[in-house]
Amino acid sequence: MIEMTINQLATIMGGTV
Repeated sequence: MIEMTINQLATIMGGTV
């Protein structure tokens, strides 16, 4: 479950940056 949150944040952050 934690992995999902990290993955989502990484995707949003990676996409934004």
